[in-house]
Amino acid sequence: MISKGRKALLIYGAGHLYRNWNRNITTLLESNTQSKLFVIVPIGGPEPEYARFDSLAAVPGPKFVRVRGTAIGTMNAADVLERGTQRLRIVDGKRLSAPVFESPVRLDELVDAGLYFGRKEPTLAAPDESLYANTDYGRELQRRQMIVSGAHSPGKNEAR
Repeated sequence: MISKGRKALLIYGAGHLYRNWNRNITTLLESNTQSKLFVIVPIGGPEPEYARFDSLAAVPGPKFVRVRGTAIGTMNAADVLERGTQRLRIVDGKRLSAPVFESPVRLDELVDAGLYFGRKEPTLAAPDESLYANTDYGRELQRRQMIVSGAHSPGKNEAR
């Protein structure tokens, strides 16, 4: 689709789309094609860091917030994105947690815009597990959950 010069909408977890972030979908597309990408991530929650966005709350409903070239873009990404999230790393066969952002990074270095959904705790909806029953994807999700929960230690030849 992209090779034909068409437009595409990709919906993924934010970490798969951050700019300048390891080797992910965005870096692969930008390095291998003439693609122009515009990365939008969800922003919001009850934490005090989101008070900067309170002026947007005058009109109900989610708001599109441009990040690049604004004061919001200068915010530390760790204060806005991946709050409470830890990365799982396996070092010498041991499971270790690490912060998503190990060093300070500005929000505008990762994304172009955000969809601000307010100061309420986000409601997360899990998909119906039957969607993945007896599929390779479902088995992969189970394998990863076992690793995260500590019920399984990956062998030398398994992907980490």
